[in-house]
Amino acid sequence: MVQEVLVRPGAFAPTLAPVDTGPTLLDARAVGAGALLAIAVALPAAIAAQVVAGDSAGPPAVVLSVVALAGLSFGGFRAARRAPAGPLANGAVAALAAFGAIQGLGIMRRLATGDALPDPAGLAFAGLLACSCGLVGAVASRRRETVERPADGRGTP
Repeated sequence: MVQEVLVRPGAFAPTLAPVDTGPTLLDARAVGAGALLAIAVALPAAIAAQVVAGDSAGPPAVVLSVVALAGLSFGGFRAARRAPAGPLANGAVAALAAFGAIQGLGIMRRLATGDALPDPAGLAFAGLLACSCGLVGAVASRRRETVERPADGRGTP
């Protein structure tokens, strides 16, 4: 038995009205600028730490590691300043992008030379540390902006 279904034209047509999702948090240009600054500071420090200290954890390695982490914070600072709609997200993503690029280069070098690859758990921890450094830079950016432009508008923080 065949049943006929009568449907009015347009009765089940989907509505394609634009949906306002609000401002986009991530700004690709801000993330790129922050990541480039972070790479410019952190990559030479990381290479120098490998050359100078090797696998030891002596004072030169510690100092150069702090410089590399500071570079990630500088990248987060720059990204946050360029993206006022989502400073924390942009700062964290910029530092993570820089970390990913630096680690990608390191993994390619290890594959080319036959060295052992880094531990995935260690990479995950270092990635979280990179995000944290980017967030520190972003928070510093917001703090600086608050001091420069106080909420009361009277020029005093």
